[in-house]
Amino acid sequence: MVLFGKNTIRNTGKLLLFMSGICIAVILAEGYLKYAAYRMRPTEWFFSDTDYNKDRIIYATNPLEIYDYKKNISVIPDYWETDAHGFRKNPNHSEDENTGAVLVIGDAFAYGHGVRHREAWPYLLEQKLRVHNYSLLVHNAAVAATGTDQQYVRLHHLVKNLHPRIVIWMISTNDMVDSNDACLFSKGPDGIYAQMPGFFNIAYINGLLIEHFPSWFIKTRIGNLLTSTAIDGKDLATYGCTVHVDKQDLPPIYFQKLTYLLSNTKKILTSQDVNFLVLLAPVQWYFDQDSKNTNYEIILEHYFRQALYDAGVTFIDLNPEIAQAFSPPLFAAREMQSDENLAVAGAASDNLNFQLFNEERSSYGSWHLNVRGNEVISNIVY
Repeated sequence: MVLFGKNTIRNTGKLLLFMSGICIAVILAEGYLKYAAYRMRPTEWFFSDTDYNKDRIIYATNPLEIYDYKKNISVIPDYWETDAHGFRKNPNHSEDENTGAVLVIGDAFAYGHGVRHREAWPYLLEQKLRVHNYSLLVHNAAVAATGTDQQYVRLHHLVKNLHPRIVIWMISTNDMVDSNDACLFSKGPDGIYAQMPGFFNIAYINGLLIEHFPSWFIKTRIGNLLTSTAIDGKDLATYGCTVHVDKQDLPPIYFQKLTYLLSNTKKILTSQDVNFLVLLAPVQWYFDQDSKNTNYEIILEHYFRQALYDAGVTFIDLNPEIAQAFSPPLFAAREMQSDENLAVAGAASDNLNFQLFNEERSSYGSWHLNVRGNEVISNIVY
């Protein structure tokens, strides 16, 4: 009895030869990099931690959004957990609740970075609605470290699937930089914005390789080289979309696009009878009299407001709303503040700053909201 035919043996031999060739190539490349004193670089932090472990990461590649959250994952219980939709876990939601009434989109401020599930303002908003006999689900679909281009794509994708009654889009000032690095909309010579695929971003390519390579290979020199590619020194940049200019030169480019994204969203949601609210997230310097705020930060705040006005959307700038409620002198001082008058500070602004924000700074110098800050936001939005 013949167990294996000649073709099977021949094909198996070819496969073994091919695999042997790959192994030899990897060993040779690894040896060369070691000889050349190759220095290990940090892999894309969205998809691998500092120990090059990809299993303790909440992010997953997305060909449209570049990255989003994995579904049904628990990285840090009560902080970084998602449900079957990839939304922040809500202990009160059941798996069969597939329709959304209120959809929250944004970055870490909307997600509630640094606070527990039950302390994030979208969760608190749902509780307030239920107390007042509004049986509405609030889905927290925010993804930390995303820009407005990604958030726009995510918003419209989820609206098609969930058919919400209300969409709340929270935008942060650092989204300007994020939306350039994770650019998904490019303005053509004709003045029309064209959507770019997420897989044009180097972070997506690195993440895709990390997801499919075994962990042991990622830890090698050749694996590190392949999964830590950068464009002009940036590990988050989109071919043909990211503008390589100084941060100070970004506002005119960014806010023109932001106005387009917001006005287009309003048009589409209005045609579907979906209510639309935009929130401008609070910034730490606004409430801190010792903050080393600059002309740039103040001008940035003005740009944001103007973009929201130009888009014609319903919005709440949470900075003056909070200041007016907790420190009227601060509100009056900030509203009169001009680009040349940087030394203005309101009464008790230091106390208000530390009452609302966590003390751990992010890479952009802004602080995330603490428990009380999230409570304040939920009250204002309600």
